Amino acid sequence: MASPLASKISPAFAHIMLLLFLLLILALMVMTEAVPHHHASVRSQAAALLQWKSNMQGNTATPVLSSWRPDIHPCNWTGIACDYVKRQHALRVLSITSITLEGTGLVGRLDTLDLLSLPDITSLDLSNNSGLSGEIPPSIGSLKMLSNLNLSGGRLEGIIPSTVGNLTMVRGMCLNNNWLSGPIPEEFGKLSFLLHLDISCNILPGAIPASIENLTSLSYLSLSSNNLTGPIPKEIGSLEHLVYLDVAHNILTGFIPSTIVNLAGLQNLILKVNHIGGTALDKVEHLFNLQVLNIHHNAFIGSIPSSLMNLFGL
Repeated sequence: MASPLASKISPAFAHIMLLLFLLLILALMVMTEAVPHHHASVRSQAAALLQWKSNMQGNTATPVLSSWRPDIHPCNWTGIACDYVKRQHALRVLSITSITLEGTGLVGRLDTLDLLSLPDITSLDLSNNSGLSGEIPPSIGSLKMLSNLNLSGGRLEGIIPSTVGNLTMVRGMCLNNNWLSGPIPEEFGKLSFLLHLDISCNILPGAIPASIENLTSLSYLSLSSNNLTGPIPKEIGSLEHLVYLDVAHNILTGFIPSTIVNLAGLQNLILKVNHIGGTALDKVEHLFNLQVLNIHHNAFIGSIPSSLMNLFGL
């Protein structure tokens, strides 16, 4: 005999309950499927890093990489940081967001690292590794979230790829003390949020590109010890937040541009060992915050203007 409760359940209600049950099962299946994708992202990034490690010379002797093993979660590897990042449909997944291996004795090629597998990197610091060689790969431009790039103090060669112009979120970029060659890319002008740029101590030839006028947030610019030629571009006057400017030890000619008076906050102006000439030192007298002025070994003529005595910071 059917219970009184069962006799009161209509077929329509039973159909609705069955439909809700099926929807619940489907939702659980979707959530279960999302877990492997969540881990697959980190796994693929870890695989790229392990492949890079395997290409390094003496990788087993590098203590900092001893934790880079398949049996240890990559977020627990030395020099690796992870965070949850948004994907499509607002899904948040765990991803590698930072690689910091400064001065760790790496011996290998940068261009064997699959940067395309690391789309969520915000900071990449491989500085002060004299054994880090190879070229900066064009795939560096795929790191759209990058805010800090430090590849200084290595043996990197080849050109600075034009794809650096894709790094529109970058705030600091240090490529100094390498063997980089080729002209400074015009695409640097796309990095409007850049605060710190150091590409000194390379073998970069050619002119300082006029596109630097777009780097209006820049406070530190070092282009010293390269093979740069031509004049200091007048567009330098657009960098009104500049505090430090070093173009020493190049082959620069022409005069100090009159637009330099726009750099009211400039504290360090280093022009030494170039072929800069003229009698335009009087323009410097308007830089009231100047603390360091180094202009020796150039082609300036005339005497040092007495107006420079008004710069009490010198």
